[in-house]
Amino acid sequence: MYPNSELFKFPPTVALVLTFTAYVFLAIFVVMRLFIKKRSSSAICRSISMCAIMLFSAGDLIWVSLDKSRTVTWVVPILNVALLLFFIRAIREIWIQFTKVLIKSVPVFIIILAYFLLFVLIGFILFGQNTDNLAFSTITSSMYTVFILFTVSNYPDVSMAYFENNRYTALYFWAYLLIGIFLLSNLLLAQIFINYKTMIDSRL
Repeated sequence: MYPNSELFKFPPTVALVLTFTAYVFLAIFVVMRLFIKKRSSSAICRSISMCAIMLFSAGDLIWVSLDKSRTVTWVVPILNVALLLFFIRAIREIWIQFTKVLIKSVPVFIIILAYFLLFVLIGFILFGQNTDNLAFSTITSSMYTVFILFTVSNYPDVSMAYFENNRYTALYFWAYLLIGIFLLSNLLLAQIFINYKTMIDSRL
C-alpha cells in the first residue's frame, strides 16, 4: 500500500516488468504506425521523441533497481505524462491550446510577479527585525510566507505576532489579500478566458 492511502502497490520487480512490457508494446506500436500511416516530419519527430523518452525512463528504472541508495524514481512518472501528450492526439491538442493561452497571458503573470516581489520586500523591511515571529526574517522566508499567504492558508496566524505589537500592520496583510485575491486572481482568470475565447472564435 502507498503511505496514508488505500491504493494497492505492486512489488518493485512486478512494477518494473510491467513498465518494461508497456514500453516494448508502445515502441512496437509507434514504429508500426510510422510504416502504416503517412509519414510526416512532425510524426517522425514525435516518434523519435517517444522512443528517446522510453529509453531514458527504462535506463532510470534500471538504475533504481541496481542502486540500493535510490528507492524510488521521480523522473519516470513525469516522463510517462509526456508520453501521453505525444501519443494521444486529443490530449496533445488540448495541451497546445492551454500553452498558447498561457503564453498570451504572460503580461498578467508579470504583474502578479511584480506585486508578489513588492510585498515580499515590504514585509521583509517591516517585519524582518521582529523576534517573536521569524516568518519575514530573511528574503527566502519572506517569499515563502507571502506565497502561502496568497492561498490564505497561514492567515491570520502569521499576522498575529505583528498585530499585537502594532495594529497598523494589519493594513499590510489586508492590502496584500484584497489586491491579490479579489483583483489580480480575477484579472488572471478573465485574461485566460478572453484569450481562450478569442482562440476558439478564430477557428470558427
